[in-house]
Amino acid sequence: MAKATRVHSTPRRTASKIKVKKLAKPASAESQEQRDQRHGGAFRDLESPVGEIYCMAEITADVAMNITRSPENEIAAFAICHLCEMVRDLHTKYRADLRAGEAVAS
Repeated sequence: MAKATRVHSTPRRTASKIKVKKLAKPASAESQEQRDQRHGGAFRDLESPVGEIYCMAEITADVAMNITRSPENEIAAFAICHLCEMVRDLHTKYRADLRAGEAVAS
């Protein structure tokens, strides 16, 4: 068998048939209204995950308080409770921002 002198990742006959996707318009080309709609959609898409994280943080804090009664687990209890407070604050801010956005749209 002959030793290869060149290596091609794609055969020459196939390379010309590969279509390259064109990139979308740059972000600067979209209008402010289009950008606001895109951001609004992304914000709205977060509603379910934020609610689920909030519920799970509350459950985790309740479970942790029952498990971590011993002094050596005090740091774990603090971390879990603090994380729960942070998620609670995020959820509250998200709901307030969502309601403020609905009021502006009306």
